[in-house]
Amino acid sequence: MPELLLSTPSGRLAGHRDGGLLRFHRVPYALAPVDERRFAPPVPMPPWTGVRGSASPGPIAPQPASPLADAGRGMSEDCLFLDVVTPSVHGLRPVVVWLHGGGYFAGSSLEPDSDGARLSAEHDLVVVSVTHRLGVLGFLDLEPLGVPASGLAGHLDLIAALHWIQGNIAAFGGDPDRVTVVGHSGGGGKTSMLLSTPAAEGLMHGAVIMAGPEFDLNDPARAGDTRAAAVDALALTGDADRLVSGLRGVPTEVLLQMQEHLGAGAVPGPHSMRFSPVVGRAPLPLAPTAAAGAGIGARIPLIVGTARDESHIVLGMDPDAASRDLSPQELQRLVADGLDHPQDADALLRTYRGLLPAAPPGELWLTIASDQFRIRSLRLAEARLAGGATATYVYRYDLPGATGSAAHGAEVPAFFGMTPDRTADRCLSGFARTGIPDPAWRAYSETERHEFRFGEAGAGCVPDPDPARRTAWDGIGTGPASHPWARLLETAE
Repeated sequence: MPELLLSTPSGRLAGHRDGGLLRFHRVPYALAPVDERRFAPPVPMPPWTGVRGSASPGPIAPQPASPLADAGRGMSEDCLFLDVVTPSVHGLRPVVVWLHGGGYFAGSSLEPDSDGARLSAEHDLVVVSVTHRLGVLGFLDLEPLGVPASGLAGHLDLIAALHWIQGNIAAFGGDPDRVTVVGHSGGGGKTSMLLSTPAAEGLMHGAVIMAGPEFDLNDPARAGDTRAAAVDALALTGDADRLVSGLRGVPTEVLLQMQEHLGAGAVPGPHSMRFSPVVGRAPLPLAPTAAAGAGIGARIPLIVGTARDESHIVLGMDPDAASRDLSPQELQRLVADGLDHPQDADALLRTYRGLLPAAPPGELWLTIASDQFRIRSLRLAEARLAGGATATYVYRYDLPGATGSAAHGAEVPAFFGMTPDRTADRCLSGFARTGIPDPAWRAYSETERHEFRFGEAGAGCVPDPDPARRTAWDGIGTGPASHPWARLLETAE
């Protein structure tokens, strides 16, 4: 017999006790996306008889092997599950929904730095982690072949999960009217896409985007090129019905091999996001910044920000990247690859050389690559101002993480309460509870541009910090099709 049984509107679930907490794993929110449901939008999980759930997490989404994949959990296309941790099934407490990183091609939930146990125990929250489709299985666009919304299947998984949470989370002691979606990196990008989806507005009441501004999204034309390349790589032929049937019959491991062959492998690169959400059709007509400017998601309060040294993630693989003596041509190419218009790289480099005259070329590149994450986040905040949105709270995390700098991901353990400084998790709890992270954290405005800085001397709001580095980007496009890190790891070669 299970250690714990819970009755929900969908059916009974098995759970287990973990200290003073209750955990429920492998909670199904949609039918397995296999056979004729492969590539298709998720089908909601109907109520079941008997007992579902498990004492251990379910499999992760199929993906190329990488450090981002929890190999101990195994992989399966039958992966549309939630993991829930709660202090009690009684009462109505705020809900935090965690979306893992790894772009749109990798990653898994319940990593050590994002386990929700401490948030749940110390802040009386329900924490839900979501597993959903990635890569070719989540974002291969077959709509022109008769599979509607297939280029958004992995995104629609998240919406299906939020629908399930709305209907069932009260049984776990959660408040369906206080659901905050939180994501880092690719998870932050997924959160920004949910903010941009009109159908998701009533399913979430707050959002937190950590280092996940819009980048490297698909439009129908680019998605069509990828579809043609995938079909060619798999040597499939025939009319639309035959191609779709053929794709649905390809073994999972062969699809992943094809994905890697097309450049969407285990690490970020120029083609790593070939399989990403397709923007420009219903239900996602606009990319996040444009959607914010149009007022989509305006009623949802938002925290958005980055770590100070985002691009220092590369130092874990190439400790000499910052001191590398890049030639002027190499530096110009690296900067240009992250911009909408490559010719803008020269002007941007001139400005940064003036601001940081002593920086070697490698350090200059890493600084620009880090700042681009911040600029894209600020542009989302500014678009929300133009769209009449409710409060947007901007942060920068300056505290060094395990790498010795505030690199990509440094703030994740802090927001989950796993660092000595507990300011960040208190802010997340306050935001989930009230929509305001901290009384001292002022909302972003066009006149004052407040950012909340988490630093070694403490945390607090700073009006318009680093204005010269902010205005260096004026007039330089950083839209949804470009990728600030497309060439970052090439410095490690």
